[in-house]
Amino acid sequence: LLFADAEPAEEGELVPGMQLYAAARALDSLAKAESEGYTEERWKLFDKRMGAFFERRGPYLYAKAAEAEYEGFFLAALEGGALVSPLYGAPSIVAPDIDDGELKKLATALSAFRAAR
Repeated sequence: LLFADAEPAEEGELVPGMQLYAAARALDSLAKAESEGYTEERWKLFDKRMGAFFERRGPYLYAKAAEAEYEGFFLAALEGGALVSPLYGAPSIVAPDIDDGELKKLATALSAFRAAR
């Protein structure tokens, strides 16, 4: 339940408590997602503007930037008004209340960064 490559438990085998806790938290988060603002309409808007710069998995973003250029990507995102993860490879989180104006500003800053490379 915690890891994609974890071996499934055999019938009758005990499952570690933390795995059950993590699964319960994940299901609870999914159930609350829409009421917290994470809707398909919002994702379509986000993906339209940010799909060239991020891979999105649910509310988690993974920058489509090489490790060597990540510092510049991070700084460009700051100029665009967004705080992304300072660690390469670590996910950032999409705020449920982000609007199209903010996305446009961020896309402009990241496009300028790409053009300058």
